[in-house]
Amino acid sequence: MTGLSPSAEDEFVLQAFTRAQVFRPSCTILVLVGLLSGSCGLGQIIKGLKYGKIADRLIDWNPESDWETPLSEVR
Repeated sequence: MTGLSPSAEDEFVLQAFTRAQVFRPSCTILVLVGLLSGSCGLGQIIKGLKYGKIADRLIDWNPESDWETPLSEVR
């Protein structure tokens, strides 16, 4: 779907794409790990963020809107 390979490097780019699509703090942490470890470059991350923002939403759900909703209803 994204054209990325199953490599560790592209996994960090995919996390940047996902972060641009939905609010997931874990994605941000993983992207930072990739950058700090040298497993991916800043340019690749910026590209993932850019494509994540311009792509159609893969998940049409805003988790922030459900913070007050009981978990049983969200499920």
